[in-house]
Amino acid sequence: MARFTSPDFAKYYVFTGTPITAQDAHELGIVTKLVRPAEVEVAIKQLTAEGKPDKYQQRNLPERFAPFAQACRQDNVARLLSGNPPEGIPDEIAAKAAKFIGYKAPIALKMANEIIDLQAGKSMEEAIEVELDHCKEIFSTGDALLGLSNIGKRVAFKGQ
Repeated sequence: MARFTSPDFAKYYVFTGTPITAQDAHELGIVTKLVRPAEVEVAIKQLTAEGKPDKYQQRNLPERFAPFAQACRQDNVARLLSGNPPEGIPDEIAAKAAKFIGYKAPIALKMANEIIDLQAGKSMEEAIEVELDHCKEIFSTGDALLGLSNIGKRVAFKGQ
């Protein structure tokens, strides 16, 4: 998502785990076309005839999504990772972000923040390598084991 809009916007969705609706994904340019199931075959033929789209082109973030990106700009990430709500955005969005992030493993959030920052400005191949290079580090933490062993349950992460 960072390639489509901005690293800050991607961080909001990575950190909170908030799902994106099909309509939002379409508005953001992540999804090319929305169709009913009966229209899929025709849509595929149409899209194929139009040629390969540049799926990684930078897109402008629609204004209604700006507060979500602002929730995870650098100063607000520091606030969120220390257990405080972000500033400069509507209270409802700030509270929701802080609540959802409060359920996540702090070490995983810090690593995700670092990975997204390291990927900025890199080619897709380089960005994938950055992520793959961190997989062992991410999944070898005690918090990863605790979280994966307790899927669907709230746990008290230890930050290690």
